[in-house]
Amino acid sequence: MHLPAAFGKYQLEKLLGGGMSQVYQATDTVLGRTVAIKILSAEGCRDEDAKTRFLLEAKMCASITHDNIIRVHDYGEIDGRPFIVMEFLTGEDLRSAIQAGRLGGIKTRLELALQAARALGHVHKQNIIHRDIKPENLHIDETGRLRLMDFGIAKAANLSLTRTGFAVGTPYYMAPEQVLGKPATPAVDIYGWGLLLYELLAGQRPLSGDSIEVLFFQILHQPLDLSPLQALSDVPAEVIDLIRRCTAKNPEDRPANFDIVIAELEAVLRNLDRGTQRPVASADSVLLPPRTMADASPFTANVTHEPQPPPSTSPLLSTRFQPKSRFLLVGAGLGLLAAVALAIVLRGNRERQTAESSKAVAPAAFALPDRYSDPITGAEMILIREGYFLFDKEARREYLDAFYIDRTEVSKAQWSRYARARGLPPPDGDPDEPVVNITIGEARQFATWAGKSLPNARQWEKAARGLDGRTFPWGNDTTTWKANLRGTAGLPPQQVQPVTAELGVSPFGLLNVAGNVWEYVDERRPPSLAFLEFLKARQIKVGPNDEFYTMRGGSFNSSLETAVVYEFAPVLAEQRSAEVGFRCVKPAKLVEQELRNSTTR
Repeated sequence: MHLPAAFGKYQLEKLLGGGMSQVYQATDTVLGRTVAIKILSAEGCRDEDAKTRFLLEAKMCASITHDNIIRVHDYGEIDGRPFIVMEFLTGEDLRSAIQAGRLGGIKTRLELALQAARALGHVHKQNIIHRDIKPENLHIDETGRLRLMDFGIAKAANLSLTRTGFAVGTPYYMAPEQVLGKPATPAVDIYGWGLLLYELLAGQRPLSGDSIEVLFFQILHQPLDLSPLQALSDVPAEVIDLIRRCTAKNPEDRPANFDIVIAELEAVLRNLDRGTQRPVASADSVLLPPRTMADASPFTANVTHEPQPPPSTSPLLSTRFQPKSRFLLVGAGLGLLAAVALAIVLRGNRERQTAESSKAVAPAAFALPDRYSDPITGAEMILIREGYFLFDKEARREYLDAFYIDRTEVSKAQWSRYARARGLPPPDGDPDEPVVNITIGEARQFATWAGKSLPNARQWEKAARGLDGRTFPWGNDTTTWKANLRGTAGLPPQQVQPVTAELGVSPFGLLNVAGNVWEYVDERRPPSLAFLEFLKARQIKVGPNDEFYTMRGGSFNSSLETAVVYEFAPVLAEQRSAEVGFRCVKPAKLVEQELRNSTTR
């Protein structure tokens, strides 16, 4: 169009951009206000699917009212051209603000992410899925208010316009299920929001594929690289964990809805206001150990954090007084002093009464034993005390609450107790050998029966690695180690050893944490394409709904490289192998409760 141009009652004045549809700055000549008009192009009008989608966007936007969502004033058709009239926004989109570094500090960035989460949460409650969350579709004005825009590919819960197998969304921000052409759920917006939060904090996209094939491979198979965020000293650990969960490959592993996301982010902001939020340690604040492997990835287990003392509160009062009120100030001061003195006396009395009354009921300090015998299986468990350790290949400083872990792999003798209790056949072979040829689901059932669980990635690694970021359980040495791995001198080749064999010992005294048999870790992770090809070559069929977990530590048939504490291998949920066993963990607080109860009986 030659501008300015009349379009119904609107005067089009400036082209703001567009593709299949164009957006103009315009004036509503009846109401005299500046608006933005989105008009479907002539080419778009010839595409019935595009036209239907455009009108659907208009109807959906017109039905939504929220402070963080762009408002629609009008929509319809003029001369066969569908249009949407929206409020005219000043400011810039988030993409421009990120690139120009105009977002401010950590608190401002988190507040922007919170506004986006509130907008999307409201949209989801209207049974609408946006499906195209990216910085270009979020606008920020001079006051810091954010608006969600562009519902061009949004989808109502009861309507689908997506062709079978056709993925909708901007490739860099698509969720794995979008790449696979699966039906969209609200989880795709949670995934996109997680990537948005990453970019708000790091100032860069989390994915960098230079071709659609590489990009889709990263989305489907490679965990998000969180190291750029972990290198930022002002980004709280809770925020990084939230991003990790929001961008999980499996939609079921993401937060169930934006109410959860909003609550967690609000809690972080409250802590920042109080000055109690503990940020992630910067990369140069920890000692990085030597590296022996080329690649590893961050893990998805939740992390607990070191408790911090509450902040001291000493607010300063600033009041203005007129000269003629000086005598009131003196009187008020004397009254205030008397009130304070009375309050101190009363408070002292209350504290003495409370202390005396609590002496009889206050629980005595309880010293957890370094070793604990599980009363159900008889397994000896070792205490891993609460505190920091260096985790993963990048040696990130992370915190875990105290827990106990089996000193040995679960033996056939321990499994026999479980089998008798459940009416199952006992395992064959030496009762001192690790139980094998079970699925991770069966291992989990055993752990539940014993009042325990399978270790997550962080628990297993801390127990195997110690606190100093070593490469192997025994340290960083690759010559004088002793573990039941392939080629170990003095051991029978490719043969399992008793669980009590003093091999592959960790800093905490765990046995066979390296070698003997692989150990299940309760961490779901998609396999690489190379591993899928490996399974195919072995004629192992993998269905679309099959789940993969991880195993760690290597077996009697594995090389030394598998004993690197941060390395893992994928394993099918239904897979059985003579080289895979497990050990269990139990929270220290449950052990403490058991021991307290036993002493009071």
